[in-house]
Amino acid sequence: MSGGDIFSAMAGIGHGGSETCTGDPATTMAMGIVGLAQMATGTQGPQSSLSLVPARLADGMCPEWVKVGGSCSVILSVKNGVVLGAALVPGGDNDTQNKVARELGKKYGNPAGYGDSVECRSNLTGAVTREAKEVLWRLPGLYVTYSPLVTDCKRGRVSVELDYLRKVRASEQSAHMDAEPKM
Repeated sequence: MSGGDIFSAMAGIGHGGSETCTGDPATTMAMGIVGLAQMATGTQGPQSSLSLVPARLADGMCPEWVKVGGSCSVILSVKNGVVLGAALVPGGDNDTQNKVARELGKKYGNPAGYGDSVECRSNLTGAVTREAKEVLWRLPGLYVTYSPLVTDCKRGRVSVELDYLRKVRASEQSAHMDAEPKM
């Protein structure tokens, strides 16, 4: 990766690159900052056997609806060198929301259901300015979620996970809870 690619990634411009690469600098830095904040505030979860690996898709491999989110970054959930899931960050404007929902519907069919709702409020008046519900697809061995808005109300999140990844997380969470002191 060239110095220009690194600068573009850190500045949030240039979306993808000429080729797909792992260890995307901007995403790696963001993940590190979140990790440090979690350690500092004591909100870090239990240790996991999973690795989160940032990657940046090449421009030619990056869907337009992901580019609108600011970059072609993908966070891969990896265990023992095998990718078990991926998270992408599309934009959160209404046009992008409609396009992402349409594209996911073409790929995965009708949603299995809807999840939590996110509300965006005006800082000045407190009035709800936008609202969106999480969309869920459940396929044999695969679980897909689309959150049109995340807490910053500027982006969304698409998560594609194998059932095995969900089982690993549930098992690790259960082991963590069992290890907690009992009263």
